[in-house]
Amino acid sequence: MNKKIWIAFVSIVLISLSACQSGSNAEASMYLGGAQRTGVYETMGLEELSGVKWKFKTEGEIWTSPVAAEGIVYFGSDDGHLYAVEIESGHEVWRFPTGDEIHSSPAVADGRVYFASYDGYVYAVDIKTGQEVWKFDTMVDSPLTYIPRPRYDDYTSSPLVKDGIVYIGGLDPNKCLFALDAKSGAEIWQFAPKLPDQIRSSPAIFGDTLYVGGEFSKFYALDVETGEQKWRLSLGGNVGYAPAVSAEGVVYFSSKDTQLHAVDGETGTELWAERLYGMAWTTGSPAVANGFVYVGISDGYQLFAIDPVTGEIEWSFATGGYVWSSPIVQGEIVYVGSGDGSVYALNALSGQEIWHFETENAIYSTPLVHEGNVFVTSLDGFLYALQ
Repeated sequence: MNKKIWIAFVSIVLISLSACQSGSNAEASMYLGGAQRTGVYETMGLEELSGVKWKFKTEGEIWTSPVAAEGIVYFGSDDGHLYAVEIESGHEVWRFPTGDEIHSSPAVADGRVYFASYDGYVYAVDIKTGQEVWKFDTMVDSPLTYIPRPRYDDYTSSPLVKDGIVYIGGLDPNKCLFALDAKSGAEIWQFAPKLPDQIRSSPAIFGDTLYVGGEFSKFYALDVETGEQKWRLSLGGNVGYAPAVSAEGVVYFSSKDTQLHAVDGETGTELWAERLYGMAWTTGSPAVANGFVYVGISDGYQLFAIDPVTGEIEWSFATGGYVWSSPIVQGEIVYVGSGDGSVYALNALSGQEIWHFETENAIYSTPLVHEGNVFVTSLDGFLYALQ
């Protein structure tokens, strides 16, 4: 083949591959980094803290965790708005109003941002214009006259977007998880458990199985295409956080039964369950990296690194407040927020503190590391960009 023709052919192939990667099969930017919810981010970290790059004020507390895509960071606030803010400048691009507080962290895919509000709707919003594309009513025909809110760690399900489908939990006790067409918002299937339940947990997907926890002390494995139940575990407490699924198909999740659980994702067989600190809730979504499972607890105010095979504690780090924040991992650094108002960067292998940053109120959201910056929201109503 002529050299010039060969170069042209290779260029066309590369352009085609790039187009495919940016299309509907591209990985969405979402809570905890991806469909397996392992909390691992392949990006440049922040090894040394120099200070605040900028901070952005909203008119309410912030429970949601930020996500970033194409130079914009997205997050929701208790003032009822979803915000889009420029990563470099901290300037507002747009804000989108809903009918209530937002405790669902967004997901970005194919030019849209998806999230839920306490008004009972799941929204799809155009990332360029901030205009509504569609909304889906999760509470239609619900027996509830209001949407219940927990007294303590107040989160709602964050969407998972994969292969053109949005998966998200809901609080209607009779149909508590939905698969929605990402383009139209049309319902593909709904999960109606045999016994009523509510799902605040954010779902995870591995292979052809979706994993999610319930408020009524259940944990479910569902067929990702049909929503049919594959297996179910009964526990001693609710599971309000996303599970994490390892490359080997082991599902790790925390529960208010005070234990961290490791389960065979195929069969539902429990491999181990570990109580980390007295009767303290095991909280947040576990992160799986560097040969450890990282997870926080409530009353004990600590983050733990756990052996993924045995469940034994390898190290712990004490903060000054509830660790309801889910840890994330970039390389050999773990980032986590605390009820003491600080976000911490720790050595992922030893648990030694590298740096910390203090806000004016509790941090119950999960930090985001992105291209050398760390973004974190606080109950003080600010989004902080750290550099």
